[in-house]
Amino acid sequence: MSERTYTVIDTIHLGKWIIKHPEFARTEEGMIAILDPLQITGKPEIPENKVKVIKPDGSTIELIVAEIETNRREMTALFFKDARRNEIPRLSKISW
Repeated sequence: MSERTYTVIDTIHLGKWIIKHPEFARTEEGMIAILDPLQITGKPEIPENKVKVIKPDGSTIELIVAEIETNRREMTALFFKDARRNEIPRLSKISW
């Protein structure tokens, strides 16, 4: 299987403030990375939930995807438990 690479168009940091508010569904800290809907639709299959994040500065990090979400508009988001903002900046590339 060939490697697939997608652009992160936005990120949402889920910190202590947001997990204290039950109206938000998430109860764990971490990062949500929203992938470019022009590049991917639907829920992808990610082997072993391991991905490589290529930051805009060219540095890389490997992370584990805790959850994959899609919404009504077919936008795909990846949740990384305990990830920090600097690990997945906007316009990073995520590949698996």
